[in-house]
Amino acid sequence: MRLLVLGGTRFLGRAIVDDAVSRGYDVTTFTRGLSGHPRPGAEALHGDRTNADDLRELTQREWDGVIDTSTLAPAHVLASAEILAPRVQHYTYISTISVYATRPGEGVTEDSPVLDCPADATGTVETLGYGELKAGAERAVAAALPGRGLIVRPGLIVGPHEDVGRLPWWLARMARGGTVLAPGEPGQPVRMTDARDLASWVVDNTRRGLPATINVPGPEGMSPAIAPCAPACGTGRSPTRCTTPGCGSGRRRRPAGRSARSCTGPRSAWIPARSSRSSPVSASGPGYACQLWATGMNCGGRSRKTLSSGAISC
Repeated sequence: MRLLVLGGTRFLGRAIVDDAVSRGYDVTTFTRGLSGHPRPGAEALHGDRTNADDLRELTQREWDGVIDTSTLAPAHVLASAEILAPRVQHYTYISTISVYATRPGEGVTEDSPVLDCPADATGTVETLGYGELKAGAERAVAAALPGRGLIVRPGLIVGPHEDVGRLPWWLARMARGGTVLAPGEPGQPVRMTDARDLASWVVDNTRRGLPATINVPGPEGMSPAIAPCAPACGTGRSPTRCTTPGCGSGRRRRPAGRSARSCTGPRSAWIPARSSRSSPVSASGPGYACQLWATGMNCGGRSRKTLSSGAISC
């Protein structure tokens, strides 16, 4: 299989490239060359997708499939998809469950309404919003390659080489030792996906040319993960737990003068109570919960394939 990966040097993109190379596929990456390093076994092309001249470099080749891991404006995704449409059989776009208009208040399915953002929108995550940007990019792929696109909507992605800062923050904190405050109830369920398992699934279905939109939130039923990581991080103390007053209010509690972003530390995520209907992506629990994620590593003797490490929440 001839595979083009738009991105491919960081976190999920890196895992996708490594998985495809391990299968013996002919893999090409297209990046700016500003972050990460080319992966062994893959051909590295460099260019800026926001530059029309750089993008035209891709017109000299053909591929069986393309996987787009970017967080670019819909207009740039549209330009890439349009220029590649005559040259690829299938286009996979890595989106997010954050595209749903009713999240985080309600459970969702693939048929739930999506945020409004046009396929040709310009801007950034800061100006458009993360969910809106991804929703517009989904529409761009659908417009350029009707019936030839796979839209992947993951939930929380964790694992080696994570560059978001959730798991690394907690491992570093546990390694410092001392009393570690772990807010909330340990039984609060969350759903997450190991980047390597998601990468394998994405490569499988790109090879198959699957035309679909699919939520990939990870399996249900997570167990506490911070405490088992303590021995692996060199500390014998289990986290001290507490319940934060007002957790169900849906508001972040923070000291005066500090922004919500600076107060979260490990980039916590906010998860609502499950609605009365069964949801494939929402967690359950009282009110909003700030999740402290940790999974995807051989931490405390757990295998990544278990995909059932967990989180503690406040």
